Amino acid sequence: MSRVQSIERAFAVLGALTDGPAGVTDVAGRVGLPKSTAARMLESLQREGAVEQVPGETRYRLGPRIVTLSAGLRDTRGLVAIAHPTLVALAKRVTATVDASIREEQVQASITLRDGRTVRKRIEHAVGSLERPMSDADLDAKFLGLSRDVMPEAQARRTIELCRRIDALPSAGDVAAAARRG
Repeated sequence: MSRVQSIERAFAVLGALTDGPAGVTDVAGRVGLPKSTAARMLESLQREGAVEQVPGETRYRLGPRIVTLSAGLRDTRGLVAIAHPTLVALAKRVTATVDASIREEQVQASITLRDGRTVRKRIEHAVGSLERPMSDADLDAKFLGLSRDVMPEAQARRTIELCRRIDALPSAGDVAAAARRG
């Protein structure tokens, strides 16, 4: 087996563990390798600390070396792209229902936990409603968070400042122009 093929197989095995612990047979099936090859690969990766055996089990999981190697990595994707797979999975498990007795500015959530208990939370006036308006700090934080992936923070703060004094600007279009050019 070539070195390149070994590296490709090692990454395939690591990839098979990204969804959680798995046994040799599962890993072999996920990556299309013979069980003996998957076992040797897992043993090699375990020696390097890239995987570890779950204590008291025969399954393997990603190891501490993966954390160490990724510590210096800064994800350049936006938060939405990073969170998307998790949010899609969550959305498939969530049921939303409309209750006509709940007013528009109210929120009620019920979450059923794995152990069967249900946690309920009711909010009479959500932040941003007429009864509970957002503060300037709330609005700033919201805008900065939403604009993080499309403009530098300094540009976003300049846009906020222009919005605060829009009545003194020659044209409201000055805000849009500033937001485009920074």
